[in-house]
Parts: sequence; C-alpha cells; structure tokens
Amino acid sequence: LDSAAPLLCIQAGSKRTTRRGRANRASNSKYWHEAHWAELIDAIVARLPGVQVMLCGVPAESDMCDAIKGLCSNQGQVHNVANDLPLRRLLALLSMAHSCISVDTGPAHVAAALDCPLVVLFGQASPSRFRPVSRTSPVQVIQGFAERATDASPDIRHITVQQAFAGW
Repeated sequence: LDSAAPLLCIQAGSKRTTRRGRANRASNSKYWHEAHWAELIDAIVARLPGVQVMLCGVPAESDMCDAIKGLCSNQGQVHNVANDLPLRRLLALLSMAHSCISVDTGPAHVAAALDCPLVVLFGQASPSRFRPVSRTSPVQVIQGFAERATDASPDIRHITVQQAFAGW
C-alpha cells in the first residue's frame, strides 16, 4: 500500500450478514447487494485516483468482501481486511481514513466517534433514533424508498448507487 494514498473504509456487512443463511435473505434489512458496492467503489476510484479501499468486517464477512472485490474494476486498489481486523486495527484505519461508507452498524458509530467523514446506508431502522453522531465530521444518512410503493417503509434495497455516491 502507498502510505500517502487516501484510505476509504467500506463496511458492507453487519451482524445480520453473519447469521446463518444467505446474506441477501429477506430478513436481512441491512443488506445492499455486492454489485452495488462494487459499482460505488468504481465510481469513487474514478473520482479519487490512488484511493485504497479497505473492505472492513469480521472473518464471517470475508466471503462477502471477496465477492465485492471480485466485481470491482480496479481490484489492485481494493483490499479485503475482514480476516485481519481486530478492533484496534479498525480504530486505527478509521482514524486515518479519508472517509467511510457503511450500512447502519457498529463500525459506522465508531467512524463517527473518530470524526471520520461518513455515509451510512439505512434500512428499516430510524435514522433519527439510531444515526451515528460526530463532533466535527459530516455524517450523511441515505435511505431508500420504493418509487411506487403502497407501503412507504424505508428499504436499503431501494438506495441507488448514485444516491450513495452523491452522499459521499
């Protein structure tokens, strides 16, 4: 890694991702498809050349991180660190990071507490109640809603890559 390169931390998984079954099961309200993450990463790499993308998580999320990396155009700039990311290393990465993009999960709150600029993709949870808070850095909350839904409930699956990129 280039030590001068900006770091982008991505937290695509959550505790719900690591439960038994497929990550994309209907009960996982914090799942955003791997192809969306890869498209978002590609857009960021195009905007911020040289950025090094760290796919964060716990070992049980490593396969998901590998799938995201495998879909990215610039795989040399994307690193799956989920198998080697104890809490202290996560804290160090987030304290040095240019920014972080995460689903609504613990590492998003850690990023905000460390004043790392943050974009959080929310599913069904209420951002007004659960949004991460930072003293000095921006925290951008993104929620998705179906265009023609009879049910106006938020759903992370309706967040577009363009919305997430604009939030970043």
